[in-house]
Amino acid sequence: MNSSTQAATDIPKADVLLAQGLAASQAGQSEQAISLWQQASSHVPHAGMPHFLIGSEYAALGNTSAAETAFANAVLLAPALSLARYQLGLLLMSTDRMATALVIWQPLLTINDLDPITPALAQFVRGHAALAQNNLAQALAFFHAGIELNTTQAPVSDDIRQLIRRIESIKQN
Repeated sequence: MNSSTQAATDIPKADVLLAQGLAASQAGQSEQAISLWQQASSHVPHAGMPHFLIGSEYAALGNTSAAETAFANAVLLAPALSLARYQLGLLLMSTDRMATALVIWQPLLTINDLDPITPALAQFVRGHAALAQNNLAQALAFFHAGIELNTTQAPVSDDIRQLIRRIESIKQN
């Protein structure tokens, strides 16, 4: 089998492994999910999605170091994978590395691609930047604008809504 034939058969294998990993993750079987996504990555070594999913799982488990590595790999392999770039920035921000987060996020402000989440993520990034400068009113405006633009990733908007509630609580006190 030549390399192009092998690559063509590896993509469907990787897709099956990605789907199996998602099912395992949803069933609370994190170790199995990560293993399946690692296997998928071996079938498509230049793809960012398996690394993004691994990073998401590690983040959910609270393993920020492993999550950061996986998200960084996803961004390196697929620079236009907007959600991976956004999540890496969030992780950096949450570990008191806002300057690095802003550098990671910067392309989200200029990427002009067909991914429908990117405009919303750009607004969320602007909101986080405003929040880092204690400009709560501006942060809220950006966050609300991002929610309006986000038509594909409800969990991201749900997280931002929680943040909005915390900001509004702070403003009232």
